[in-house]
Amino acid sequence: MSVVRKLQRARQLLQTAGLGGLLHAVLKRVFPSGNPWLSWDRRVLFESTIDLATVRTDHPATARPLSPEATLQLVGFNDLREAVLVAALRRGESCWCLTDDSVRVGYAWVSSPSIIRSDTGYRLDLDAQRHYFWRDVYIKPEFRGQGRIQQIFCSWVRSLGTEGIVNVYTEVDPSNLPSLQAHRRLGFADIGSLFMLCVLGARFCFYRGPRFPSFQFQFLPHNLYVNPQRY
Repeated sequence: MSVVRKLQRARQLLQTAGLGGLLHAVLKRVFPSGNPWLSWDRRVLFESTIDLATVRTDHPATARPLSPEATLQLVGFNDLREAVLVAALRRGESCWCLTDDSVRVGYAWVSSPSIIRSDTGYRLDLDAQRHYFWRDVYIKPEFRGQGRIQQIFCSWVRSLGTEGIVNVYTEVDPSNLPSLQAHRRLGFADIGSLFMLCVLGARFCFYRGPRFPSFQFQFLPHNLYVNPQRY
């Protein structure tokens, strides 16, 4: 990225997210997420409560879960490393992929029920069993702005059946305005902010909101994205 484009990006972030948003973006570039020795992250935590009895079924389920073999073929689709995909599969997560005329449009990962761990390392301590974590949503640039995230999300929700209540959680980078807007349109509600600082494997997580403990500490001297277990 050229210096001019970097300055334009910084100016846009300052206008839309304020000084705090710009500082967050700089810190993430200097101390990238996943680095177990020195990293910083800030996310908006979202929750969606869904009554499966009210889910509409008159639209076709256009996204499908990929098999493990097909999931590994995603390497290169969004510069995903094979180690990340293998770790996600071993954790019991499923990858839901949307295709259009045999062209892969986008995908999203969904955790197994009740295994709720934030991508920043924050534990969501929940009592009920039907909780899911929705993450790593990706839509190809040429297909964005067409309701594709909704197609994937609705297809996955329909697969859960027609009875009961489920809660879905996700994290979104506060500088990713299109993703924030897309999740709000899906019915996700902002329930707080997460801040994470990792130094030499010591992970300090801070939650600002009404739902969960405000502080957590864990020693996790490994990259969370390539770890096969959700700590």
